[in-house]
Amino acid sequence: MELRINQYLVTNIEIPLSKVIGLTAKWEVNEHGCLRLKGEIPYEAALKSPNQLFLKSPIELKMNWQGEEKVLFNGLVKNYEITFEGRSAQICVEGITATWKLDIERKKRSFQDTEMTYADISKEIAVKQGANIIITCGNSMKILKPLIQYMETDWEFVKRIASHLGKSVISDLLTGKPAFWLGMRQGIEIPIFYKNSYEMMIELESSQQSYIVKSKEVYQIGDKTVFQGKTLVIYKRIIEFDRGEMLFTYTLSEESAIRQNVIYNEDLTGRELYGIVEQVVGENVAVQLEIDGDEKNGAYLYPWRPETGNMMYAMPEKGSPVLLTMPSYDEREAVVKVCLHRDGAENNYGKHYQNRIMQTSDSAKIKLYPCILEMSKKENKLVLEDEAGIYIGSGKKIEIEAKEKVRLKAERIDLKASDEIKGIIG
Repeated sequence: MELRINQYLVTNIEIPLSKVIGLTAKWEVNEHGCLRLKGEIPYEAALKSPNQLFLKSPIELKMNWQGEEKVLFNGLVKNYEITFEGRSAQICVEGITATWKLDIERKKRSFQDTEMTYADISKEIAVKQGANIIITCGNSMKILKPLIQYMETDWEFVKRIASHLGKSVISDLLTGKPAFWLGMRQGIEIPIFYKNSYEMMIELESSQQSYIVKSKEVYQIGDKTVFQGKTLVIYKRIIEFDRGEMLFTYTLSEESAIRQNVIYNEDLTGRELYGIVEQVVGENVAVQLEIDGDEKNGAYLYPWRPETGNMMYAMPEKGSPVLLTMPSYDEREAVVKVCLHRDGAENNYGKHYQNRIMQTSDSAKIKLYPCILEMSKKENKLVLEDEAGIYIGSGKKIEIEAKEKVRLKAERIDLKASDEIKGIIG
């Protein structure tokens, strides 16, 4: 339904509004575009409107200015609330750009092909989501080390990818479709602002100097102008409509100053991801992570850094279950530290990771438990146990030989044999 707000403004919305009282719309880097609209709705229509009837329905705001139609916002209804006072009803509508669709489901997966660029990964994510992407950075910069999306939405992860380039992502609010820019939008050259109508802002942490300018003209993020002798780019826009008046507030800075610090996923710190060894090369292993499912993705050779050290060069074999450990929030520092009991992946989750076993393919085994140390080779075994003591056992003979004395001391010594016990002197 199209509703004319004034001689310049028009909104298209399925909610049966009768009047728009006021609205604000915000668009800035690394955020979804959002709209907040307050209006009136016929009393009878309000009574017949179920609470979630209009959720995710389209909402558009357009402006006719100087004979040209310009879209100010095109997205979806994220939420709305109807309030009643007597026999009148008011409604507050929250709109959001369609990039919101990329920010709902949390996912876990890895990107281990280090020949991929940051742009390649962003494009792959967008394609799988049916989203459009315009790439203005990262086309030639390879990731060099694997990146892991862990309990992050695609929108959160793409923002993290862009931050590795010092850039941001920008949501599209013109088409109504899930679309975004990786890097700064390439806008147009716009006229200079009046020099006497601005505020200056300096961020303490980054020392970024920005200019806040108010105008009645419609410009977009990425549009550039020369101001105070500098080439500035718009990176934030706020629209306000109140009492019939429309005002645009723009925030500008030099593009080199609009730099995004690297974003990390704090939830990765100390995380251990289960996987199966696909390949062993030197002291490095390729791991097919469980989070990747059936998609073959174990291409990268992670360093093998067991907690017990690797003085005996005891490498996990192909097919061994292991844990990929994140020592910090930066997944690029990940190492393989733990090789699990090899008795089936489904049985490893119940195991206590302090019960460690090292076993070779020819049945040589060392058990390192909190209370037990055991060394064995087939039927030959030496066990040191805190409570039970020491056990030496063999399916064959046991020899004790010394150039000097052999001394046995205990409260009781039992010697037992099925045939004979010999004592030989000399």
